[in-house]
Amino acid sequence: MQFLIKLGVVLFLFITITVSQALGIAMSGIASLSMLAIASLFNLQKAIKTNLFHLFKIEIIIILMALTIISVKYFQGDYNGIRQSVFFIIFPMLLSTLFKVQKKYRFFLQKVLLFFFIVECVLAIYEKIYTVNLFPYTTDLSENLEFQDNNNFEFRSSSLLGHPLMNALVVSIILGFIIISSIKAKYQFLLIILGFIALLSFNSRSAIIVGVLLVLVFIFKIAREKKSKYIFLFFITTLFLFAFYFFGGYLLSYGFGGRLLNNKLLDGSALTRIDVLNALSFISNEDFLLGNSSNYVPVMKKLGAAGVENSFIVLILNYGIVLSIALFIGYYFWIKDQLSVLKRNDKLIIIISFLFLGVTNNGLAAYTPWIFFILCIFTFKPNIPNTGNRLNNRIPVI
Repeated sequence: MQFLIKLGVVLFLFITITVSQALGIAMSGIASLSMLAIASLFNLQKAIKTNLFHLFKIEIIIILMALTIISVKYFQGDYNGIRQSVFFIIFPMLLSTLFKVQKKYRFFLQKVLLFFFIVECVLAIYEKIYTVNLFPYTTDLSENLEFQDNNNFEFRSSSLLGHPLMNALVVSIILGFIIISSIKAKYQFLLIILGFIALLSFNSRSAIIVGVLLVLVFIFKIAREKKSKYIFLFFITTLFLFAFYFFGGYLLSYGFGGRLLNNKLLDGSALTRIDVLNALSFISNEDFLLGNSSNYVPVMKKLGAAGVENSFIVLILNYGIVLSIALFIGYYFWIKDQLSVLKRNDKLIIIISFLFLGVTNNGLAAYTPWIFFILCIFTFKPNIPNTGNRLNNRIPVI
């Protein structure tokens, strides 16, 4: 079972949909998540036997919500909505139950996540410099995808996860957890610089702005932890300024951050995010109440956009306003529970790097960022020795 969990995580991280398409591998995403789901169900069985099933009450409630949604989708004949419910809701919650109590995998997850982060960022920077997508993201509407433009300032890296916005969100999530982690400051510094340049490569304006905020937060966080904080703050700020002075021209010559620096803030892409608020006017009252995933493409075309760039609107399109509100409430308490062990400032860092950036596009309506959030929170959050020992003594390691 341990091998199954580790293999599932590695496949999920590195054999992504776009990578598997390039390699000619089918169903890789389903295979990796199925491995982790099997392990999660086995873990739940162990929890029931040890009378610790109550530890997963929030996850179980959300899974029951998903089953309700699946029932509604079945009677609607919305089979794509059923598939989305399984991937977006059930799989992440099962994974949450697994790593909430299985502490043995923490060191493994930290190593593999940091390795993924380095590969993801290096690949993005390479693609940006040579204006080539090694694992391109393609859909039936691929001609509308702006990151396929080879113009140096418009080009956007696709790295391991395909769409630039998805890559940027995942890199931002991991960056946030690196900042709050116990990793040595010198390694944090290198990883943050690498991650920030990768965000420039994905050419997402909101992600770049969030990246700048994270860099500033890191500087002040380190300064507060040092005895000679004002001297250290001056030193590290000067170091950042010199780094951007000497390398800034080089980065700009290759178009890093081009969409932020060379376009107006309110260009067509930004205006689309404002117009998306009209999306709900294109659907029927019944679909507004109960949702219908088949509305996504017609609404997208009516908006004249390459996507519906608002996570909340996408969720309402898929599940309807009634079930979406129930999901919002469930996820609120679940996120609150996950972040409860963090300090207030650390919670704010994760909210900015994940939720704040996620609401600027449709990233939070996909399952990938949530799974990365789960992997990161159970990898980098502080230890709670008493709780951890009690859980490990009562639930067998699988």
